[in-house]
Amino acid sequence: MLAVAPARHPPGMNSPDPFLAADLRARERQLAHAADIVRTAPTQLPGPESRAGFAGPIRVVYDAEARRIEALLAEADGALTNAWRHFTALASAAESGSGR
Repeated sequence: MLAVAPARHPPGMNSPDPFLAADLRARERQLAHAADIVRTAPTQLPGPESRAGFAGPIRVVYDAEARRIEALLAEADGALTNAWRHFTALASAAESGSGR
């Protein structure tokens, strides 16, 4: 994850910014929704009962691909959750004026 340095603003710029806060809250909701979608995606992968007909090399490849997809989804979930937390903090700062 990229580290973001705090912005330096001139003195007197510590007033709340309702427009920025509203935009950040909208982005925060979008990220939360995307994280929910990613979190439920593994339930759409075929379960063991669907894989029962596969055997040998085909089953090995199929299982490996399913594990790869599950790992990618877990990574995406973590990234979206971190982004959501970041936007939550930015929106709170914009609402209070502490980040400006």
